[in-house]
Amino acid sequence: QEGEFSGAHALFLEESPYPAVTGHVCYHPCETWCNRKDHDEPISINALERAMAEYGDIATDCVSVRYANQPVAVVGSGPAGTTVAYHLARLGYPVTVFERDTQLGGALRYGIPRYRLPDSVLDAAFDRLRALGVTLRSGIQIGVDVPWEQLEREYAAAFLGIGKPRGRTLTVSGIEESGAQSGIEFLRAVNTDALTELDGDVAVIGGGDVAIDCVRSAIRLGADAVRLYCLESRDEMPAHPDEVAEAAAEGMYLHDGWTVTSVERDDSGRLRLDLRDVTSFSPPQPPVLGSRTANVTVDHLIYAIGQEHDADWLPSDLWRDDRIGVDTVGRTLRPMVFGGGDIAGTYNVVQAIGAGKRAALGIDCALRGWDPDVYAQRVSVGAKGAISMRDYSKLRGTLDNGSRQTRDDIVLIDRINLDYFPERPRVKRPELAIRERRGFVEVNGTLTREQARQEARRCFNCSECTVCGNCFIYCPDSAVLQLEDGFFTIDDDHCKGCGVCVQECPRSAMTMVVERER
Repeated sequence: QEGEFSGAHALFLEESPYPAVTGHVCYHPCETWCNRKDHDEPISINALERAMAEYGDIATDCVSVRYANQPVAVVGSGPAGTTVAYHLARLGYPVTVFERDTQLGGALRYGIPRYRLPDSVLDAAFDRLRALGVTLRSGIQIGVDVPWEQLEREYAAAFLGIGKPRGRTLTVSGIEESGAQSGIEFLRAVNTDALTELDGDVAVIGGGDVAIDCVRSAIRLGADAVRLYCLESRDEMPAHPDEVAEAAAEGMYLHDGWTVTSVERDDSGRLRLDLRDVTSFSPPQPPVLGSRTANVTVDHLIYAIGQEHDADWLPSDLWRDDRIGVDTVGRTLRPMVFGGGDIAGTYNVVQAIGAGKRAALGIDCALRGWDPDVYAQRVSVGAKGAISMRDYSKLRGTLDNGSRQTRDDIVLIDRINLDYFPERPRVKRPELAIRERRGFVEVNGTLTREQARQEARRCFNCSECTVCGNCFIYCPDSAVLQLEDGFFTIDDDHCKGCGVCVQECPRSAMTMVVERER
């Protein structure tokens, strides 16, 4: 709001190592909970994250290692694992990240196209980890280069953030002979420049974000026509609606409510797909098929229908069906072994970062002998399982096991005094024109500094005192006193409890409480 981009960036880095990354790729579910949406439009939190990270100049200093005899191993350099490494390093632990690929980043590096997340943004995040003292070892596969038993023996704790890097196979007749690729394989080939052009017609099977990324990438590689076939109707597709709309604008042909029943390569080398309509689909139940049929001939087939792990080297007692079984702070059934991210059931970058934060808290508490549930409750934010590592760093070591305290309640729109907030549309971020989307040039741009300030000023600052002075001005008994630091306090001896100050507070930073007898 005041143009303090570096200060805002520093605050954000207390919670996440990835403000620039989430500013590029997050689907901003937080904006659906923004109170401003019920007044005009939600705050463009995602665009502000990106602007803050781009304009905020922050140097990362190496943190002193306080627990040298308690090294922590992180397996996987995706968003969950690196978030764990980041926060534990800030708390003073020596952390080593093991990555089997030659480049760091996991799904961020190999699964998100560069038109959404340029390499330079991701590289900067890993430079920050190195500056903190985190050891990053790429090209090392646990279970092959380093036995699992050795890892457990040499490290005080281990976090598994290995993801699900293998595409689930489309099980229809002819798929094995067709030469079809999984969406994960296709995006990896694109991101490593193993695939730089694509001729002919392309069919993509699937309705999620990976499928849409495949569609938009195939268009950029020069495909003549790209068709998406999915079980769901357009409104029910799991892919983010904005991404579906962007893909359609760029030239995708959407065939929703269809499934592939067989694949056959003809004499010319092209693929014939036999299709059948889907009348209803309610996962996890199989789709209900209708009577309509169709067929299409294409040159390339990509299927993006889910992902699987390839970590058979892990001990069997860690598994719960096809994922690692973890509790709210990432604990597995094995002492000092934690997990999170895709392998434990999260589905996007933000959820993986959140899982990493909770696991960092869990590992720290386990190594220090504290009750993680006590701390997780005290530093919880909202009702969706989020926690504040900034709050945790202030509280750690101060709570007794068994202590419980509920945080303040959440201010909703009915407690905001809208008379003080005229309607103002949110600032729109710049976007590359459709005709200019050639190659993998980034589509979304960054707000200017002034645009970011304007957008930030739309915030209600729910429940936060901004020293507007309304309580001081409207108190009929002069019972509100201004302190030397500019903030206000209540003179209990003269306050009659009329509630005018609370009523005139624009953002519900004040509440009425029952006075106890003294």
